[in-house]
Amino acid sequence: MSGGMVLVDVSGKASTVMSVKGDMIDFDTARQRLPIGSTSDVLTVQAGLPAWVASSGGATTTTLNVSLTSNFTTTENTATILTGMTFDLPTISGGKCFIGFSCCARRSSAGGIQNYIATDTSGSDTYIAGSGRGAEVPTSIYAAEPKWNLASQAIHDADGSTISIFCWTGGGTLTYSGSSTGELATSMSALCVG
Repeated sequence: MSGGMVLVDVSGKASTVMSVKGDMIDFDTARQRLPIGSTSDVLTVQAGLPAWVASSGGATTTTLNVSLTSNFTTTENTATILTGMTFDLPTISGGKCFIGFSCCARRSSAGGIQNYIATDTSGSDTYIAGSGRGAEVPTSIYAAEPKWNLASQAIHDADGSTISIFCWTGGGTLTYSGSSTGELATSMSALCVG
């Protein structure tokens, strides 16, 4: 005995319970062999002891993307669907979707514009978390027709909901660019994981 500790000689003892490459030792009432699991099995605890269980196969992921292919114009001062910017989320039990929207828009007169990601015009979907306002590009080139770059993000359950972009203008005519490339692109994407 040294310093209150009991030293036990365990040399050569492990081979009595391990017989296959990958075996481990665990303990219940005595030292025992824990056989290696199968490929992709996950080591977990069941009834207070380690155990191998079949993997659920990992996360389910789905990506979605839609781009505006022609200009969209509105003069509405109430929430209206930006036509062409809608998709249905997948249904993944317990899953979540990160949704991102970005665009280039012009208004025929100075002033504000706004958009948000939602399932309906009320914006009352409790799982939506995010709306966006843009910044007017401060250049004389757009003095007669101010250009806006906007972005919105949201988190939503992967529950099969139809997601849309809603927009409105505080005055004048609002036009979202139908280009699918560069700074003029208007697009919405989602990454869904469960």
